[in-house]
Amino acid sequence: MIPRNFVERYWKDVSNPISLKLPNGSVCKMFWLQLGDDVCLLDWKRFSRSLRCGDLLVFQYEGGSDFHVTIFDDSKLEIDYSSMIFNDEQEEAKKGDNDVIEITDESTNPSFELILTRTYAQGYLFRIPCEFSRTYMEDFEGGAFIRRVGEDRIWMIEVKYDQGLDFSTVTCGWKAFSEDNNLQIGDICKFRLTRSEPLTFTITITRARGIKS
Repeated sequence: MIPRNFVERYWKDVSNPISLKLPNGSVCKMFWLQLGDDVCLLDWKRFSRSLRCGDLLVFQYEGGSDFHVTIFDDSKLEIDYSSMIFNDEQEEAKKGDNDVIEITDESTNPSFELILTRTYAQGYLFRIPCEFSRTYMEDFEGGAFIRRVGEDRIWMIEVKYDQGLDFSTVTCGWKAFSEDNNLQIGDICKFRLTRSEPLTFTITITRARGIKS
C-alpha cells in the first residue's frame, strides 16, 4: 500500500506501470490499482522475493512513473543486489518452465471476444468461454485485473470456477468496468491475457457502430 499522503501529493502524475530502479541497474515494472484513496502494487511478491524480514526500503520519486529504490538490511547496511535481477531477458531465463505469461508482443497473447448481450452490458457477471478457460486458466479462482487498452486505470474482478460444469464466471467488478466505459448492447470486448500472475487482461472495445476504442 502506498502511503496516502504521497498519493495525495504526487500520484496524479503517475501512470501504469511504475518502474522500480535498483542501484545495480535492474528495473522492475509493476502495475498498480487504485481502490478509493488507496493505491496498491500488483504482484509485489515478484519484487519482494529476495527481501528478508527487517529490510528497510527507501523509495525516491524521480518524476513520472519512476522510482529509485535503495534497500538496507536489519543492520542498516545496504544489501547486495546481485540476486535482484528484473530485466526482461534475465526474468525469462529465471522463469524456465513456470509458464508465466508476460506482456511482450500482445498480438501473440491468447485472447477471446465477448459480444455484449443485455445481460453482459447491463449486468454484473459474464461467463468466460469454456475453451479459453480450460486452456489458459485451468481451475483458477480468485481476484484478477482488467485494463482498457491505452489507459492506465485498472479494475479488479473476481473469477469463480465451477468444477462440476468446468467453466469460469466473472462475478464481481464487471459492472463497474461496464458503467465506467459506457458499454452498450452489441459492443464487442476483446480480452487479451497479458499476465498470468496475477491474472491480468487488456480489453479492446469495438462499439456496436464499428468504432474501436
